[in-house]
Parts: sequence; C-alpha cells; structure tokens
Amino acid sequence: MNQRMACHGLKVRGVEGLGVDLFGSNWVLKTQAQRFVGFICKGQLPDDPEYRTGRMMPPFTSIPDTQAADLQLYLKNLAAKK
Repeated sequence: MNQRMACHGLKVRGVEGLGVDLFGSNWVLKTQAQRFVGFICKGQLPDDPEYRTGRMMPPFTSIPDTQAADLQLYLKNLAAKK
C-alpha cells in the first residue's frame, strides 16, 4: 500500500488520525491547480496557520507536477459523483 492510500484510504474517505476525507472535499474542488500541485509536491507542516488538521502532510517530491494535477482532476471527478 502506498503512502497516499495509507493516509486517505483506498476510497479517499480518510483514515482517522492520518488523512482527511478527500471525497467531495471543498478544498480539492475550489483550490487552483497550481496551489494544489504545490501542496502535494511540497507538503505542509502541522503548524502552518492555513492547515486545519494539525498533522503533517508529507511532501511527495517524486510526483511530477502533471501527475499531481491529474490527481486533482481525479478527485474532482469523484466529487461530481457524490
């Protein structure tokens, strides 16, 4: 199981104490693609004032920007089915 699945679950519904539910996430839906890509590739520290979970979002530096953008499109398509 890769790290994304471990944190957000196979169905992106979140894993308690690890990753938030991404299915229909307003943040995913409303965030500009460039910011989303930066978030995925750079991660975020728990003390960032814009971060709501208080947990670290690890950086995925090996994911190309185009793949991170595709991830956002995939999550937006899931939300449309909600």
